[in-house]
Amino acid sequence: MSAGRTTEAASLSSSDTLMMKVDDIQRHFVPEICHIVAFEKLDRSGNGSLTQKEFEMACCALSVESAHLSISEMSMETLVRRLDTFLNAAWCFSALFILTACVHSQLYGSLVAVGGFLLALSWLFGGIASEFLSCVLFVIVVHSYDCGDLIRLNSETLQVKEIFLLNTRFISSQGHTVLISNSELSRSKMENFRLTQPTEEFTVDVDYATTMDQLDDLRDRMLRFLRSESRTYIPEFRLVIQDIPSQGCLRLTVPILYKASWPRNIEHGKFRSQWLYAFKEQLRIVMICGPV
Repeated sequence: MSAGRTTEAASLSSSDTLMMKVDDIQRHFVPEICHIVAFEKLDRSGNGSLTQKEFEMACCALSVESAHLSISEMSMETLVRRLDTFLNAAWCFSALFILTACVHSQLYGSLVAVGGFLLALSWLFGGIASEFLSCVLFVIVVHSYDCGDLIRLNSETLQVKEIFLLNTRFISSQGHTVLISNSELSRSKMENFRLTQPTEEFTVDVDYATTMDQLDDLRDRMLRFLRSESRTYIPEFRLVIQDIPSQGCLRLTVPILYKASWPRNIEHGKFRSQWLYAFKEQLRIVMICGPV
């Protein structure tokens, strides 16, 4: 057992030359096929191996996801409990009213009168009932996000903090608490970063005199950098000339393609800065300057 632990520790050495592979954890799982599923949970970049740093980051990500899942479960339990209380109260009131009208025949006319009164007020309560039903369907049926998820809503990045029956509480990138109605969210277009490939779009203006040869050279150099950092980024460089504003410069758009979803929560700033610094260096080498 001690020899196995020594070998496993060596596999998780801080040196990037030593990796932990799927076969290294096979003996710890019964049935053995389970070790493949467990390794896939850790190897979020799909590299087929793990360094010690990647292993630690994957464990941190799983811990955070577990905490967020627990919060989501408690929020949904509270939500369903309140909905159940509301529906039970409505059912009890309706049943009591109908039974009373059946027992006392003279109240039958009152029942008809009350029904007509409620029908006349449908213009007032119809919108409220529609909003309530929209909120219930969005939270329980659609359920586009869980607590802790990062979403993009109206060009703003928000993190889900708490989910209620009628609204959802978010945390903005500035740390402010934002409360948005679930009925409004059901009509809005949103992007859940947890469910999509993590991509950031970077836009930069360069000199109008920049040539295609310089752009091709920039693309080749950035591809070499991305291949050298293939454990972090997808080795693709999609350089697009988006616009020529007033013929004064070239507006270039480049997506930053991360290889896993955890960079948005863990060390995201480090990976983004690393990509931007490499991009800046390649611009300097190929002598692409900003607009004059």
